[in-house]
Amino acid sequence: MKFNMINWEEYYKVHTDDEIEPNRLLKKVIDKPNNIKSAIDLGSGAGTDTISLLEKGINVYSIDKEASSSRIINQRLKNLNKENLKTNLMCITDNFETINLPKVDLINCYNSLSYCNPSHFYKFIDNIKSSINKGGTFAANFFGVEDSWYGKENMTFLTKQNVLDLFHDFNIIEINETKKKGVTSLKKEKFWHFIDIIATKY
Repeated sequence: MKFNMINWEEYYKVHTDDEIEPNRLLKKVIDKPNNIKSAIDLGSGAGTDTISLLEKGINVYSIDKEASSSRIINQRLKNLNKENLKTNLMCITDNFETINLPKVDLINCYNSLSYCNPSHFYKFIDNIKSSINKGGTFAANFFGVEDSWYGKENMTFLTKQNVLDLFHDFNIIEINETKKKGVTSLKKEKFWHFIDIIATKY
């Protein structure tokens, strides 16, 4: 099945006017008392989650394959008069397939991991799990097999059971599955199927 390539620059620009409000999973994690000192925002895009983490005083590795991500994040911090937060920020441009992840207390992956090529996906999940400190948290969502993008080249789709199996050695705090009609950020109709997970490392 053939799909048009996503224009990430356009996608990120759509989100630069968003309020700085973290994604639903990250919000649950950082709004509770925690000992998170360091985090990776994996697939940071326009940087909304990155900025939310910085505002909590957390050291953040903002990682995205597109160089435009770091430019947009730095511009947003400037526009918000929060350039002082950059002292706790490291922006990294790299691919999921090649990056060496640092050790952190939290890895946040919202609408990003499913864009990893299936040939590298499971090795990358192992990389993620290894990089989380003991007691640290993983918060992410994955596209499900009933999503209208299912079959898209170079993307990975999972069932809820697949996700449970991947994190069988973590403490699952919550896992939820959603199926609904909607639109993309670029206002195109789409059927969404995704699995949310929050888990901590034993």
